[in-house]
Amino acid sequence: MNFKRLASIVLSFLVLLSFVFFVPTVGSQGMNGAQAHVYYSSYTVELHSSSSPIGGFETLRITNSTFNGTVKGEFTVQEQSTTYILHTGSLKEYKGVLNVTLGTNGTVYVSSPAPIMEVKVTSGSQQEIAWAGTPSTKIEGYAYINGSGEVELIFLNGTETTSESFNVSVGGKETYNIDVYLNVPSFQVKETNTREVGVNIQGFERYHEGEFAYVNSSVEIKANNSPFSVSTSYFDGMEVPSMIWRAMVMNSFSGLGQYNASFMTVEFFGVNGTEAGMVKSTYVSNQVGLGGGLGHFGVQNSMEHSRLLIVQFEGVHVAQGKSFLVEVDGMPLMVQYDNGNVSTTAYVNMTHQVHRGALVEVFLNGTHFVFVNSSNVTTVQQVKATVKHTVINVNSTQRGAIEADINFTSYAVFNFSVANSSFVIYKNVSGHLVLLNSKDYFIIDGNVTVFSDPAQQYYLVYTSYNSGLSAQSINASSSSTSSLSTSTQSTGTSSQQSTSLQSSSPSSQTPQATSTPQTNYAIYIVAIIVVIVVAIGIAYLLRR
Repeated sequence: MNFKRLASIVLSFLVLLSFVFFVPTVGSQGMNGAQAHVYYSSYTVELHSSSSPIGGFETLRITNSTFNGTVKGEFTVQEQSTTYILHTGSLKEYKGVLNVTLGTNGTVYVSSPAPIMEVKVTSGSQQEIAWAGTPSTKIEGYAYINGSGEVELIFLNGTETTSESFNVSVGGKETYNIDVYLNVPSFQVKETNTREVGVNIQGFERYHEGEFAYVNSSVEIKANNSPFSVSTSYFDGMEVPSMIWRAMVMNSFSGLGQYNASFMTVEFFGVNGTEAGMVKSTYVSNQVGLGGGLGHFGVQNSMEHSRLLIVQFEGVHVAQGKSFLVEVDGMPLMVQYDNGNVSTTAYVNMTHQVHRGALVEVFLNGTHFVFVNSSNVTTVQQVKATVKHTVINVNSTQRGAIEADINFTSYAVFNFSVANSSFVIYKNVSGHLVLLNSKDYFIIDGNVTVFSDPAQQYYLVYTSYNSGLSAQSINASSSSTSSLSTSTQSTGTSSQQSTSLQSSSPSSQTPQATSTPQTNYAIYIVAIIVVIVVAIGIAYLLRR
């Protein structure tokens, strides 16, 4: 019995252990499957009026769908369309205090003494319907405003509309006094329909033209090859690097009149060029009228459509600092620097903290380097160094060294292979050896990458004496002896100081560029199999 009890305990432990092995196999996904919080709204407002010698009528159809939640990839929403017959009411005065509040996440709150039918927001050249419905004094909707803009409140007044406009700022609460006379009609529901609509959160490819489209049952409007621009835009309370695609289209359709459409997509970028979020906005309007007038047949139709999607990817670090615009290989690049953190509109291959700034390797029609700090940004040229063995005098002591010469007088990056990571680098400044700041060079795959700031001659000296100059990967073209004195100097991006080689600590090593280790799933799978086999064996013994 004791053996069986012990075996049961061991079996339970092995089952728990199998779960421990299984947990690490759950990996994170990229931005395509990243979790995001989204604010979505779609409104279509159609006002139809007809007249005849014996009278007329007016209908209002409002189609809307909204969503506020966390998703991964595409999601679906319920869209409702309701048609109302309007019946004229009586004139009434509405007087009091109106409040408009804009949240940093895109929320819009309005309270008004007069009932509102529609709330429109304009920021820059883009219009949006933040809310639409049967007249209400309490409104909650969504809109993207790039810092500041204008809110237009639309009221029904008999068979027409009237509006009031106010300037607003994100994160603020605006208060106004209003006094209006309105003939607010009553609403009779004629019909209601619902359907399911799919929404995707896919943006455009960086530094490529975009394509927009608006399609309904009657018309199709497209804007192909829409250009992009780079800037900084308002995102979740901060100004961050962004790429913006815009298009404006005017199309006329037989019997339907002219449609005006404006499209906008903004993508926001955080630290290391990671996509932090996006905004997709579409606004379409149309108005057409036939005949009309007292005692005559006539039809007047107006339509407005707005679709807005605000996406905030979770877990993305967004910094706020000074922003710079620089041209790289003929393309505009927006870079933002904040205490060592670098945000940019380009894909980032690597970021390395150098003295007084950051060296960033970006991919933009190829691989390029830029140097950025809190005061400026500049492109950094990749150059090839001429490498040879030599001997230099360091504090009256001759030491073997690797000499690297570059033919460049501005910021540059070059690399060459090394035997190990225990070394220091000097540069020749007007005949003096100046110790290069250790932040200005680093190792990737056995090659030392040096950030020049600028100088044209560098010397690498191993601090591990048994290394010597035995690195077989160095193609020494010649040997020579250089007699240079050591000195102290502060110049460029490096804080320079001379250091006797004997006083250099052999234990200090050159920084290694590392990548995030990948999980070895095979180990966990084998471990699970072993645990299962042992568990089966113990279970067999228990049965006996």
